[in-house]
Amino acid sequence: AQDMKIWARELKRTESELKECEFELEDCERELAQTELKRAQYQSALLQCQDVLQSIVTLSGQEQCRNALIQCRDLLQSTVMLSEQEPLVNLQSGTMESSIEEAGNDEKNAYLLAIEKQKLAKSEYTRLDSSLAAEKLKSARLEAELVEQNSKFILTRTEHAQDMKIWARELK
Repeated sequence: AQDMKIWARELKRTESELKECEFELEDCERELAQTELKRAQYQSALLQCQDVLQSIVTLSGQEQCRNALIQCRDLLQSTVMLSEQEPLVNLQSGTMESSIEEAGNDEKNAYLLAIEKQKLAKSEYTRLDSSLAAEKLKSARLEAELVEQNSKFILTRTEHAQDMKIWARELK
């Protein structure tokens, strides 16, 4: 009877640990989905911003360039607030910069500012990509822990069932 109580407690503890792992896995999967969404938003903003920056080369006039840069800035700001401390990511912008050199200083400075913002956005995108990988790793670990807890649970139930059969035979 004492062994049966011990097994029952062990079974309840294992079931409780299993439920905890399941809840933790659900939380991790939700966080992973949010990170993937944020990453997709950054990627979309970067692609749109690249289109705007490339269109500056074909624009004539300071006002058109300024409007395109404002559009790019607004796009980046609406996606996320960028931190000025983020490390910069290199761009392949040589041809665009050489085309801009022919424009006035204001246009060039505005263009370079937009490129800096784009670099910051790419940096944030890279950070989110790394965060996503970390979340996927955490999810895989939780999945493995869940499998382990499930195995313990099954083993405990099997041992309990075997003990019940032995006790039933002894009672006969």
